[in-house]
Amino acid sequence: MLHRYGNIEYVMRLPLHRAAKLIAKAAEEKRREYYFQMWLMRFVMMDKDSFVPFDEFYESTKAPQVDKRPKDEIMRELLGRGE
Repeated sequence: MLHRYGNIEYVMRLPLHRAAKLIAKAAEEKRREYYFQMWLMRFVMMDKDSFVPFDEFYESTKAPQVDKRPKDEIMRELLGRGE
């Protein structure tokens, strides 16, 4: 993040919610850059049949979404006591 803004003081003076969003965005961009470099290394070995677009490759690196339902609701579903 420092390479983008040069001085962290700019971020430190922002309201907390804005600073958190900015830090999250910087982390996401860094992650995307890392996986782009990885994709480039694989790109040289891809042919017409094995080509995977970067966006598709990047989406495959993300963790699956976690079920955010309450624990008791999930347990009812698993035990077959659904509504």
